[in-house]
Amino acid sequence: MGRKSLAVKFYEKFKNEDDCNGTWIVLYDFRGIKPSSKFWDNIERLIGIAGNGSLIQYSAFITENRRTALTMVQLVRHYRGKVVVFKGEQLDTESLRKRMHRTDSSGVLGRTETTNEPGHKHSHHLH
Repeated sequence: MGRKSLAVKFYEKFKNEDDCNGTWIVLYDFRGIKPSSKFWDNIERLIGIAGNGSLIQYSAFITENRRTALTMVQLVRHYRGKVVVFKGEQLDTESLRKRMHRTDSSGVLGRTETTNEPGHKHSHHLH
């Protein structure tokens, strides 16, 4: 029997993390370096052993399982990438369209605030 891949090792490491399912998004970046081809091979192995997860673009991975998300984080870190993880709710486009038409009395669906400089908040309205 050959050596275990990193995907298998990391996946086994998180065997107790299957209890929190949902939509997990792993965003990563290899700024200034090119990830090894082994990184991409390990992503394919992870998808195979986990039975879930996929790349939704070059630096974005989505899964319905926390164990798979944590394994992906470990892979990115192993290959010296920067990584962040989000847990969210996946909406179908019809559901999203209906939400966009349900607005409050001001006509505003929602509002976010960002800060570019200390003490200066900018509001953005979502219509």
